[in-house]
Amino acid sequence: MSSEDLSTSYRWKIEDKRWSPVLVRVLVLQAAWALAGGQVRYSVEEPLGGTVVGRLAQDLGLEAGEAEARRLRLVAQGRRASVEVSGASGALVVSSRLDREELCGKSAPCALRLEVLVERPLRVFHVELEVTDINDNAPVFRVDEEALNIAESSVPGSRFPLEGASDADIGANAQLSYTLSPSEYFSLDQKGNNDQSASLGLILIKALDRETNPVHRLVLTASDGGRPSLTGTMELVISVLDANDNAPQFNQSVYKVKVLEGSELGTLLITLSATDPDEGINSDIIYLFGKHVSTKVKEMFTIDENKGEIRIQDKLDYEERESYEIPVEARDKGSPPLSGHCKVLLELLDVNDNAPEVSVTSLSVPVPEDASVGTVVALLSVSDRDSGANGRVRCWVWPASPFGLEATFSGSYSLVLREALDRERVSEYEVEVRAEDGGAPPLRAGAGCAAVSDVNDNAPAFAQDPDVGTNSVQNYLLSPNRHFALDLKGFQSGSKLLELVLQQPLDREQSALQQLVLTAVDGGDPPKSGTAQISVRVVDTNDNPPAFDRSTYTVSLLENSLPGTLVVKLNASDPDEGSNGDVIYSFGSYTPQKVRQLFSVDPHSGEVRVNGTLDYEEASFYEIYVQATDQGPVSLAGHCKVLVNIVDANDNVPEVQLTSLYSPVPEDARSGTVVALMSVTDQDSGLNKQVSLRIPPGLPFALNSFKNSYTLVTQGKLDHEKAAAYNITVTATDSGSPPLSSQKVIHVEISDINDNPPRFEEPVYSVYIPENNPLGAFLCTIKATDPDVAKNAYVSYSLLDGEIEGLPVASYVSIKPDSGNMYAVRSFDYETLREFQVTVQAQDAGIPPLSSTVTVYIYVVDENDHAPQILYPTSTNTSAALEMIPRSAYAGYLVTKIIAIDGDSGQNAWLFFYLVQTSDPGLFRIELHTGEIRTTRKLGEDSTPTFNLTVEVRDNGEPSMSSSVSITIAVVDRVSKIIPDRRRHFKSPSNYSEVTLYLIIALSAISFVFLFTIIGLTIIKCYRYSLYGCSCCAGCCTVRERSAADQYKQANNNIDARLPQGLKPKHPNPDWRYSASLRAGMQSAVHMEEAGVLRGGPAGPDQQWPTVSSATAEPEGGEVSPPVGAGVNSNSWTFKFGPGNSKQGGPGELPDKFIIPGSPAIISIRQEPPNSQIDKSDFITFGKKEETKKKKKKKKGNKTQEKKEKGNSTTENSDQ
Repeated sequence: MSSEDLSTSYRWKIEDKRWSPVLVRVLVLQAAWALAGGQVRYSVEEPLGGTVVGRLAQDLGLEAGEAEARRLRLVAQGRRASVEVSGASGALVVSSRLDREELCGKSAPCALRLEVLVERPLRVFHVELEVTDINDNAPVFRVDEEALNIAESSVPGSRFPLEGASDADIGANAQLSYTLSPSEYFSLDQKGNNDQSASLGLILIKALDRETNPVHRLVLTASDGGRPSLTGTMELVISVLDANDNAPQFNQSVYKVKVLEGSELGTLLITLSATDPDEGINSDIIYLFGKHVSTKVKEMFTIDENKGEIRIQDKLDYEERESYEIPVEARDKGSPPLSGHCKVLLELLDVNDNAPEVSVTSLSVPVPEDASVGTVVALLSVSDRDSGANGRVRCWVWPASPFGLEATFSGSYSLVLREALDRERVSEYEVEVRAEDGGAPPLRAGAGCAAVSDVNDNAPAFAQDPDVGTNSVQNYLLSPNRHFALDLKGFQSGSKLLELVLQQPLDREQSALQQLVLTAVDGGDPPKSGTAQISVRVVDTNDNPPAFDRSTYTVSLLENSLPGTLVVKLNASDPDEGSNGDVIYSFGSYTPQKVRQLFSVDPHSGEVRVNGTLDYEEASFYEIYVQATDQGPVSLAGHCKVLVNIVDANDNVPEVQLTSLYSPVPEDARSGTVVALMSVTDQDSGLNKQVSLRIPPGLPFALNSFKNSYTLVTQGKLDHEKAAAYNITVTATDSGSPPLSSQKVIHVEISDINDNPPRFEEPVYSVYIPENNPLGAFLCTIKATDPDVAKNAYVSYSLLDGEIEGLPVASYVSIKPDSGNMYAVRSFDYETLREFQVTVQAQDAGIPPLSSTVTVYIYVVDENDHAPQILYPTSTNTSAALEMIPRSAYAGYLVTKIIAIDGDSGQNAWLFFYLVQTSDPGLFRIELHTGEIRTTRKLGEDSTPTFNLTVEVRDNGEPSMSSSVSITIAVVDRVSKIIPDRRRHFKSPSNYSEVTLYLIIALSAISFVFLFTIIGLTIIKCYRYSLYGCSCCAGCCTVRERSAADQYKQANNNIDARLPQGLKPKHPNPDWRYSASLRAGMQSAVHMEEAGVLRGGPAGPDQQWPTVSSATAEPEGGEVSPPVGAGVNSNSWTFKFGPGNSKQGGPGELPDKFIIPGSPAIISIRQEPPNSQIDKSDFITFGKKEETKKKKKKKKGNKTQEKKEKGNSTTENSDQ
């Protein structure tokens, strides 16, 4: 089947509504898949619902079943919803009827551009569906009935425009032809093709006569070019407008009236009546005297112009005038007015109101007496102005005389001699000629008269001839003329009025003035004549409509033209004159209201101007029907059409429509993934309509175009963590001059995938918790963040399996999975467990989950939970400790030293000694920091034998804890050597089982450090002595030492820097400072003999111990800074307290306590006065060495750690 046969068959099925919908075959113009463009094109004739357009899946290159698996579908938009893809077959199916006229209007070709999507991977294909036209729309006129008004005065050949029909189809289906129902008056005229310049008109072929046929009804039929052809009709109702083409007509051309002379004024002579077949004012009649009426008639008579009544207005005198000829005109009110004429012949009836008149025309006297009989003596004329019997006169001579009357002719008499005269008898006669008329009563008069005879010595004077009889005017002649002729019937019947008769119609436009010559000829011999010039001015009638110089005007106009811009100046001319030639311009009846709003027509100049805002996108052209109407009584109009082509200006910015957006986009989407579908429109045309799109550079996206459709695709790698969303500014720019642009922001979100493990905020966490914490105490918050989002960023926390001192980690701490808060499961004891570490794992909720770990170091901070323990001297509840003092003890004598320890560390282990009770308050004092009890004065001979003292030892904790001991001091004459009681010093060997090892190590360290210190100081002193020119042994130079305040600041700054906030120790008394590295082990006391290297020389120059600041090998050890130092030289020791201590030793005095830098021990020196009988012994007790190394992490599966071995050792001191 050919495409033509297919088209015909399809249209037939559409028109026959009885047929059920059938599958319509379509002509696939192009079904090839192009990899670059991805376009498939189909063509179908306005399909019904259910029509299969084509095998879309197959044409796109998809395998069987792949269309449904990959979700082949259309992107719905507007009328595109009328087309769908069958999921199973992948065919393109019309779901509801596609009407080409509804989709595209008059545009051709009509194509639907469809976007087809397939998934896995997501791709976009472009499908173009062309809908071709079928002849399914009949021509339609704007109205079913069109009323036209045509003046009956319109001349044949006049053209009257008609509005044609419209057809929604295109091509041949919209090519229209017109026919008109038969008419003897009208024919149809169609100019041009079926484009904008085509015009349809009605031509008058025969003059109209409203009085014969006032209304004409015609049928206009429009037929399209389809097969079969469809038609539309419109009835034309033509009303013939009346023209003043009929003059009023009297029912008689001559009216005869008789009236007695002397009738009263106002007497009605006659009522005239004329009729006019026209209508309106054209039939309104007024009556008036004719143009050639004499002045005398106007004086004698009146005429009522509305009623036509003629009345007497002056005295009628038969003798003056026997008859009157009154010309009357009946004039209508048309323009120009037309007139009908008649004559009223008024005959006067005589009344005997005039006496006869006798006049002597000739008298010959005296008369000779010998005059013969018959001699004429006088000639007389007798007349009577009356008529009939009233005018018949009888004459006689009175008295009787020889004279008599002889009638010579009517009204003339001769007085003749009848008898011989005898002068001698009668010399004179008185003769009276009397006359009497025949009226009743008769009237008389007497007179004489003579008559004069006439000769033809006068030619007629137009139009009067003083001659009479045959010598008067006998005939009239008119110069040759085809329009006019003379009517002499009235003249021949005795009337003095002539009538000029129009034989052929006049045309003022051809000849506005007719020149005629009227000649009057008398009957004399030879005849004489007179002439009169007659000028006939042809009065204009409105018989010519205005005519434009062109029937169609074509104008191009920019759409942005301002109001008032001149579009075109029209020119129409009318050959008539006066108001009939005055032309007024206006819109024609076919001009739509929208056009009237956008344009204006100057009624006088014919200028068409812009009156509104022109928009090319709203209408690219306008048809303006303009008519030129004259101002005649019945206006005639000429018509033209102005075609205004609107030239497009680049006044519309491109518009970007987002048809589909596939957001969010997975961050692992492949390059080329479709993100959005867009279409761009620009209501301009030509270059102004060509639009290009662009996006900012540097984005991982790109634009692909297909005609006016664009796809936004990915380009490059997406990373949700770097950019969770993009605001992509799409800029559309047209090609106009200057170009216009618009922007649309597309928000594209990037969806997260689990590609990032949680990250801890700190690489290592250090937690400090005071010992004796409550169960469940909060330790810290472990915080890990995951740059992913949603469940991929949800972090849960857990503890990795492990052991601490053989116990599971979970038995020490716990962690909350959602918040990362870590809590203590048990109460920690600093003295048992000082630090440990756990491993925390943070894991997200992604699939698969990702995790990371961090190590948490937990340090137990010491609390003041141990009261000082007094080791020496000891007392019981029943007895006090006993100390002895020689009676010869001097002031400052060392009675005893309180030795105490504190199980805490740091400042909690700093001990302070107070003498709280004494039997002799002024005799004894106790050193605050060393616990040494000394005398304040020398004992007297009369001193009591015993003294009771109570000493309290307090630590530096908050709140502080204390212990006390009661001491009884016995005054003896001699003090024997005292051997320390082990049992007093060490009550429980188990308490000091770990001390032995530390004592040995500490002692060795002290000795080693002390040795090197002495050597170093000696070298420095010798070097400085050499600078001053002194001998190394002379002891004249002083070793320089850094101030104790500076030493203390440096040491404590180092300590503070390593302690967490809130756990920094309070500064001790500046007179007694400890290094942070000592951490308060146990206090020791050293009692040394006076002799030896520590003996002070007589000179005893004071030297301060140099400050030593050193970092231990392990970070936990901190820095070592000695407290107040002691001076030493090569010969003797002289100790000096720090600047904060008010007590300064004198020459030869030894301090009771000092520290060797680098040693964890505090050395106290007890010195007996000279000549003392008491032996000096050294008592050394070292504190517990703190652990600085961290315990190694036990491996999983190892055996339980062996218990530490504990040993007890006792070191006895020997005399030096």
